[in-house]
Amino acid sequence: MRTGEIIALKWENIDFKNWIIKVRLSIRDGRFTAPKTKSNIRDIEVIDALKSYLLEHRKMSDEDSVFVFETVKGEPFCRSDKISSHYWKKISRIEIFIR
Repeated sequence: MRTGEIIALKWENIDFKNWIIKVRLSIRDGRFTAPKTKSNIRDIEVIDALKSYLLEHRKMSDEDSVFVFETVKGEPFCRSDKISSHYWKKISRIEIFIR
């Protein structure tokens, strides 16, 4: 998934029963858009390594949260660099310890 698609991802677009992520939106320059092309509107199978992370992240999220990755104000991130610094750096540090 592209970063814009990830920051626009809503909990309702994750099918936890069948482990499918439905890519339907993207955020570009702080605005919601459709993905770049029709073929980018797609369903993605969740890989095994991501399943436990998503379950744990859902448990830790506010039950009223709409977006999978939200700011402290409960809003989606508007730029990809913000999610990179907030989430990806933490995940990459964890992965170093796993290896």
